[in-house]
Amino acid sequence: MTLFVLGLILESVFYFSSYVRFTVWALVLGITLIGVSWLIITGQKIRKNSLQRYRWSYLAKNAGKYTFPKDDTLINALQIEESAQGSSSKELSNAFLKQTSKKLAKLDLSKLFPLHRIEIWKQVTLIGLTITIFLLAITWRHSVSSLYRWSHPKTEF
Repeated sequence: MTLFVLGLILESVFYFSSYVRFTVWALVLGITLIGVSWLIITGQKIRKNSLQRYRWSYLAKNAGKYTFPKDDTLINALQIEESAQGSSSKELSNAFLKQTSKKLAKLDLSKLFPLHRIEIWKQVTLIGLTITIFLLAITWRHSVSSLYRWSHPKTEF
């Protein structure tokens, strides 16, 4: 948003050529495509369990740290559940799994996924949008013509 307002202000003062406006549009589009590609690649890495911060084992250790006396309790429960046909006692395995599930149901997810960062970004976004709308309202006469020139980058004025 700040770049948007800055672009409008600079355009209203300097009246950029169509080449400059078109080049800026191309750069913004390129950066946006790179950002979207990065998000898609990151999402795929998370889904394939290959990004360290979001691996199942890492999340299980963090959840275990906040719920159980030992970090690896959830990993042990998963291993027991996957090897149900193993040599362990079925009754003992089921009791351990039920006890683990009950404790896990009581887990406070805000410890595992801190929400304070989200609240901070919401506030930053709200402040940025408010400032942008305020600046556009104050400089409306100059902003309208600048906005028109930015929205038609190939047109010479």
